[in-house]
Amino acid sequence: MQIRGDAEIANLYRELFAAARPDLEEELSRWVGDMPARHLSQLAKSVRTWARRTRRTAGENIAEYLQEEGRDLVTKTEMEEFLRGVDGVRDGVDRIEARLRGIEQRVKDT
Repeated sequence: MQIRGDAEIANLYRELFAAARPDLEEELSRWVGDMPARHLSQLAKSVRTWARRTRRTAGENIAEYLQEEGRDLVTKTEMEEFLRGVDGVRDGVDRIEARLRGIEQRVKDT
C-alpha cells in the first residue's frame, strides 16, 4: 500500500479517529456500574478473541480438507512448484526468442 500526503496531517486524523472512538466500557458503567461493566468488557474481549481464533482454525481446517482430502485446492508447495515451472518455461521461451532474433538478423545481413 502506498500513502501520499503530509504525514503530520495523517497523524492528526489518526488522533482524531482515536478520540472519536467511544469508550464502551465507560458508557456501560453509567448504566450498570463500574464492576459489572468491567466484567462484561472482559467477557466481550474474551469472546472476540475466541471467535477470531475459532474462525482462523476453522478456515485452516477447511483449507486443509479441500487440499488434502478433497484435492479441490492445491497446496502451497504444489503452487510454488507450478510457478517455478511457469518461470522456467518463460525463461526458455525468452531464450528461444533471442536465438530466433539472432538468426533472423544473420539472414538479413547475408
